Amino acid sequence: MAKTKSEPVPDDVYVQFVRSLFNNAHTVIIGATIHAVAALLVYWSIGDLTYVGIAGLLFSLGVWRFIGMRRFHRMGGTIADREDAWKWEREYLVKGSIQALALGSFCFVSLTTAGDAFAQLAGFGVTLGSLVTVAGRNYGSPRMVAIFAAAFVGPIGAGLMMRGDVPHVGLGLVLIPFFFIIKDTADRVRQVLFSAVIGHKQAGLLASRFDRALNTMTHGLIMLDPEGRVVVANAEAVQAFATATSERLIGRTLKALVMRAVASRALTAKDGRYLEAQLTLELREGRGRKILMPLTAATSNSPSARGPAASASSPSRTCPSASRPRTRSAPWPATTA
Repeated sequence: MAKTKSEPVPDDVYVQFVRSLFNNAHTVIIGATIHAVAALLVYWSIGDLTYVGIAGLLFSLGVWRFIGMRRFHRMGGTIADREDAWKWEREYLVKGSIQALALGSFCFVSLTTAGDAFAQLAGFGVTLGSLVTVAGRNYGSPRMVAIFAAAFVGPIGAGLMMRGDVPHVGLGLVLIPFFFIIKDTADRVRQVLFSAVIGHKQAGLLASRFDRALNTMTHGLIMLDPEGRVVVANAEAVQAFATATSERLIGRTLKALVMRAVASRALTAKDGRYLEAQLTLELREGRGRKILMPLTAATSNSPSARGPAASASSPSRTCPSASRPRTRSAPWPATTA
């Protein structure tokens, strides 16, 4: 399921997207350190103290963002609702925008005023390197992606075009599409994750409904896989076979179930052999049909006395209903795939 632009993001999904912004806080401090080191190397190369101040600013802003992200986790890393999520996203936007502006300014200054090849390369390199991480780190906030992309691509493009010669102007112009590429990449990542989250929710809801339907049926239901092993057993089937939980039935073979029914005298040995042979044949050939066998109420510990008749079915087929027995005998309907 792909998210369209007009499709609103559910509150719980939005909360998860905002929470993702605060993951891996250490990458922010690592990035800020790289930015500061680059600025210091420019100072080393040209001796301009301006770059010492830029280095200090870039590192301080990174630490500021890092502390804010760590505070989120110290407060439990939980977001109560959409309003709370927007509060955290707004804080992330403000701090990220300021850091992006500072890094973009470093790149612009190095390209336009340094007059040194290394300074230009350092400013261009760290800014472009940071640009490629925007989509993967900030996909949860389209606003932050747009701000980062504009703050990085804009100064690089402007700085190159201000050189005035055709090669630099041309290079500045061809960098502009990177803004749209970064935005589109982040949108696609967000779309994939949106689909995964919604799919997971729908699968969970479907499983919950299936489980509720199984356990409110008035007859026992057992589903077999192609190898004849139990993969699903509802509450009535658990009662019918006198087991503590459905997990005690899961994985048992058809032969074991029939033997249990015969041992408790719910089925005669002849009927048990017939039932096993017919179900085994149906499972092997991948066909489905209904088989009726009498369940004889025996002792108080027998499956027929403890619970209703059971339906056996392959998971890929819908099993026909079987009514709860009211007399001393009851049908045993069974379908296979």
